[in-house]
Amino acid sequence: EPLDFVLTEKESGDAVLYTMITSPTDNVQGVVRVDLSSYRVDTIRLPRVPRQLGVGAGKVFVSQGTQEGRITFLDVDTNAQRTVSGYELNAGID
Repeated sequence: EPLDFVLTEKESGDAVLYTMITSPTDNVQGVVRVDLSSYRVDTIRLPRVPRQLGVGAGKVFVSQGTQEGRITFLDVDTNAQRTVSGYELNAGID
């Protein structure tokens, strides 16, 4: 069941749709990426339940339900992923 979505565009100007998904019956959770120029669909599985989806600084981000905090950043053009967890988020705090 789709939970939330964002619409953004690649550097080329082509539109890309991201939507969060979860399924209580078969433990599927993550983000579905749909390239609206080619209609290619990619499913990005996440280890934790997605909580919030957004766009910032040219990246799509999805926060995940953990006590220590976990965010995965998705590159719109390459679909590359980078995940930051709690100890990294708070590493610069003295």
